[in-house]
Amino acid sequence: MGKLKYGFVFYFALFLHIGYAQNVRENFKHITDSLISAKPKTYADLDVVLRSVRKDTNLMRQFAVEAAINEYNDGAAYALNQLGHRYRDISQFGEALKLHQSALDAATLADNLEF
Repeated sequence: MGKLKYGFVFYFALFLHIGYAQNVRENFKHITDSLISAKPKTYADLDVVLRSVRKDTNLMRQFAVEAAINEYNDGAAYALNQLGHRYRDISQFGEALKLHQSALDAATLADNLEF
């Protein structure tokens, strides 16, 4: 009976987590769409919105892709730089360098010296 009880608790917690993760994704999609529409140009303007999720590589990659698709190079540069920082922090220096180079390319396209 004890295993059944713990199994139920585990699956209940798993479903709560999955539901929460889905809600985060939907909220982030709304944030992404809003940023792409507003197209802020400065690091500070982007960071005030994305600071709480900038260490989440999945969300930053999603934002980088959406920004690139919509030709929002400032946003892509921000996201790619954040990804580069995360990869550097886990000693994936080759990948970090590629991401920072891609961020530089996006910033060059945006004609934005800040990024």
